[in-house]
Amino acid sequence: MRNLLTVAALVVLVGVASAVQASDDGINPSNSPGEPGGYSPADGALVEAWNDNGQAGSGATYVSPCFSFQYTPSSSYVLEKIEWYAGNLQGTVSTTVRSGGINGPDLTTTGSYTESPPRNWQGVNLTPPIAVTAGSTYGIIYRIVVGAQISAATTGTSISHWHDPSGACSAFSGPFTSTAWRARFYGSQATPVEPSTWGNIKTFYR
Repeated sequence: MRNLLTVAALVVLVGVASAVQASDDGINPSNSPGEPGGYSPADGALVEAWNDNGQAGSGATYVSPCFSFQYTPSSSYVLEKIEWYAGNLQGTVSTTVRSGGINGPDLTTTGSYTESPPRNWQGVNLTPPIAVTAGSTYGIIYRIVVGAQISAATTGTSISHWHDPSGACSAFSGPFTSTAWRARFYGSQATPVEPSTWGNIKTFYR
């Protein structure tokens, strides 16, 4: 009986450890298929982007309610809007920009907006717009719909992320560096490259 109890306890512990390991980066690596990819032109003055050239989308889903990214602009401009490749589930999301990194003071917030199917580039104008400086570090805070497919491609350049499972967006775990996150940054100047090269990483990231 003691041996059986020991084995049972080990099975439970292994199961718990596996569950924690699967979601310690805030993402569930689901086997569900993402969208097959496709080209979607930018709507506005695209300044910089991460992985937006139409690769197939990841089927992984969000476990944590709050994600963050460090963003270092390669040029100085007025950041007016941030978009994510999202919308397979309907729900309320928001994007906030912070000064100095993910734990800095809020500079702006979108408030809340509703993402809805179909999955595509979705976002809202920042209020107020932020004058960002080339080489300076900013924090991008993304409050998402738990269970939705992540804004990432199946291939591409990995972008570091952090997440806060409490949802407070203040005690982040990370960084984690294995995901080709998708984001678009719109602003006061036109995109500096031809549309066919939008998928290139045009920002510094850490």
